[in-house]
Amino acid sequence: MKEAKNRKLPHAKPIGKRLLSDRFFRALMFACGSMGWNLIYGVFNGALGIVYRSVWFATMGAYYLMLGGMRLSVVTLRMGSPKRRTEHGTATRCGVAMIFLAAILALSVGLSFLFPVARAHNKIIMITIAAYTVFMTFLAVRNIVRARQGKSLWILTLRNFSLAAATASVLSLERSLLTTFGEGTSGAAYVLEVISGAAAFAVVLSLGIGMILRGRGRFGSPSDAAPDDESPEDGAPDA
Repeated sequence: MKEAKNRKLPHAKPIGKRLLSDRFFRALMFACGSMGWNLIYGVFNGALGIVYRSVWFATMGAYYLMLGGMRLSVVTLRMGSPKRRTEHGTATRCGVAMIFLAAILALSVGLSFLFPVARAHNKIIMITIAAYTVFMTFLAVRNIVRARQGKSLWILTLRNFSLAAATASVLSLERSLLTTFGEGTSGAAYVLEVISGAAAFAVVLSLGIGMILRGRGRFGSPSDAAPDDESPEDGAPDA
């Protein structure tokens, strides 16, 4: 009986051991965690939109919920079919969705000017927004460095999701700070929000266009050098 158990041990792959040895699997697991945080933060922003009657928080809630759904689709497709053609098709579709996210950011900034509801937020809300922004910015910067070593378009797609989340978080934090501690309705604040909103829109839009071009093979895809059934593990970021 004991010998039978010992024969099964070499074939067993506990999740904890795989997390330590398989970087790509670890990246997918972290992507699942990031997806959960995106969905929770999206619901949080939607609730703030209802409480404060804020178009800004409502649209940002839609932004994070959509971003969480995109992460879910990538993780599901990657675990179900790691083939290169699926990888490129997923990158193209996510690029189109990323352009839509850029449009949501532009809509958020525009509607916030048309329906300005500037209210000071309490400390718990500000701490939550700041903590999420710092966390997502840390992940985005870390993933940029690590994704350069990777060979997979899946990894680059997850990296772009982190960048999109961090970009929107910084923009949201800036607006919340201006509303709570500054003159959120002054001319200088409006100019700053327009500049920041345009920059955030450009970043997310460029991410979407880049994903579409890579998915269609216009740019050199990092996965072209790898076989279809290979799971590139080196340099996988914790997306």
